[in-house]
Amino acid sequence: MDGYLLYTFILIKYISQIHGNVCISWSLYKDQLRIVCKTDDLHLPIVFFNPSGESVAYCSAPNTTTQCHASLHTNNITQDIISGETVYVVNRALNNLPLNDTWGCYHGFKLDKVSVEVTVPESIGLKVQLKVTVSGPKYVQTQQKILLFCTSNTDSKDSSAYFHINNQFRTKIYKNASGCFSSIDSSMCQSGVCQCLSDGRSFILQYDAEIARGVLQFKCSMDFKIFGTISDCLFVTVVDISGPFITSNKDFPLHAGSVAEWTCKAISRDHIIELYMNCLETFVQTDRSNNNTYVAKLSKRVKSSDNGTLCTCKLSSVITSVTSIKLHIISPPVLVDKSVTMGTTVTLSVKFLSMQKPNKPKWYHKNRLLPNSTQFYQTTSKDIIVIRMYGEIVHYTGYIASLTVVEKDTKRFKFLLLLRNDYGTAETTFELNNRDNGSNVFNIRLFSLVLLAVFLFLISVILSTVLVYRQRRDSKRKSESRAIYFAAAGQINNVNIYDVTTSPYEEINDGDLVPEHSNDLINPSAMNNTDNYEEEGVRQYLELE
Repeated sequence: MDGYLLYTFILIKYISQIHGNVCISWSLYKDQLRIVCKTDDLHLPIVFFNPSGESVAYCSAPNTTTQCHASLHTNNITQDIISGETVYVVNRALNNLPLNDTWGCYHGFKLDKVSVEVTVPESIGLKVQLKVTVSGPKYVQTQQKILLFCTSNTDSKDSSAYFHINNQFRTKIYKNASGCFSSIDSSMCQSGVCQCLSDGRSFILQYDAEIARGVLQFKCSMDFKIFGTISDCLFVTVVDISGPFITSNKDFPLHAGSVAEWTCKAISRDHIIELYMNCLETFVQTDRSNNNTYVAKLSKRVKSSDNGTLCTCKLSSVITSVTSIKLHIISPPVLVDKSVTMGTTVTLSVKFLSMQKPNKPKWYHKNRLLPNSTQFYQTTSKDIIVIRMYGEIVHYTGYIASLTVVEKDTKRFKFLLLLRNDYGTAETTFELNNRDNGSNVFNIRLFSLVLLAVFLFLISVILSTVLVYRQRRDSKRKSESRAIYFAAAGQINNVNIYDVTTSPYEEINDGDLVPEHSNDLINPSAMNNTDNYEEEGVRQYLELE
């Protein structure tokens, strides 16, 4: 009996800590006691023991599914194969067995057994939902920072949390009126090391994964006045994945117009990796793997507008990791736009980009450097320049160089602008004359003359059209049919009308009726009789238009 008690004492002392890759915790939820057994690699049976040492629930070794059973039908047991978490739920109101004391579980073998001390007061009522939770990543890389978040839904005894790593006490983080402190040297928590949230129930610890590969065991516990110590545990696996790393075949800065190649690499012995590289609107994936090394390559011709662009490489495996580099492109100044404004003066303006600070712009006329004067007034100012790059609108801080020329005769001139920075030069020419062929300068006077000529031409066309129309209308009137009346004495009321376009009769001159030298044959009395005949109103024919 004494030997059994000694064995039990030694066993309880041993299993009261996290053992191997198995840990145990407990919590209260309404009228339930929840015992949680966790393992980082669930592949063996899980068995729970009550304070009397009796097996009260178990789950068989998982396959695609798992089979779990509880000894009492009032209690139940569930298992999550993915998270490696098995939960045994005890209903306090229906269970006559004692709850307070040591509960335990083991994973596969009794040597992988862990236990926890449970303290449930008799007068807590049914509204208590006491729980401590620690959370963090499941996988990390070597030397990666691990962010551990420990919280409770109830105020702890002294607003503090205790952190253990690999069964070794790491630190106590606590909060008081002066701030947030760590028990390491009783120093105030520094950014990136530890933190206390304002509710006094939540605490953060950052830890660097110092091992090359393996499993790290974390435990967070808090003390409560009537419940004692309640804790939770977490397993974090450090994987043997290195990378991703991006390298360039050319040193930075890159010269605009050059072709650069970037390589993304990652290394792993135990895990399959996929790389996704994105740079300058080009996307590539892993193109080869050899000796546990995975590679993705991309090459592009760079432009000055690519300066500052991020090239990224994403690693996808049991973990996801992203790295990036920022392109540094150098180039001479780049012309964006130029314009001419004409009036009493002429102003020449040029918009340009320069990723490095440009030198002072220089203006030339007839190979002579122009001084900044009232006649040739020069300014340089910054401006926001909007360009489209890879389908997106991008805003850059650019520059505007201007020259205002004050001259009476600005019909013909030629100016040269020279731009320079530490990486080269750029130049542009302004020309303005009345015989400008393809010049970039817009001659407003010539444009006015052209408009006047077009206007006069249109007026002449309209007048000519009106004149031709009138002539055709008059001609049509003259060619209309005429009515011809034939009448005889005593038949005035009987009128014959004929429509003709031309007369069918041949007109006869008086000479045809009277022969030459026949004056002597004409009787003057007869002529008088003829005159009298006409006066009576009778004619041979009458033409009416």
